[in-house]
Amino acid sequence: MTKKIILLLVEGLTDEEALALVFSKLAKEHDIEFDVLHTDITADENMTVKYIGERIKREIADYLRKNQQTGDCTSAGRVGADGWSAI
Repeated sequence: MTKKIILLLVEGLTDEEALALVFSKLAKEHDIEFDVLHTDITADENMTVKYIGERIKREIADYLRKNQQTGDCTSAGRVGADGWSAI
């Protein structure tokens, strides 16, 4: 069986407080692991819209490697102050 993780990438504590409770309840109801990763991808002055998806995938891959997780990674989308979009 595939292990599923919801990894919430947030900029700071306010983002985590606003979103983590909802996602943690969803994860608990569906037997999914949940974790929060603090990162501010848009703070990189060289970041452009063109490369955000690649950067998010790299952040996820780094998280999985650091936490000794293996397998495929599927990211469905992102939530931000400007709304939701697919990656």
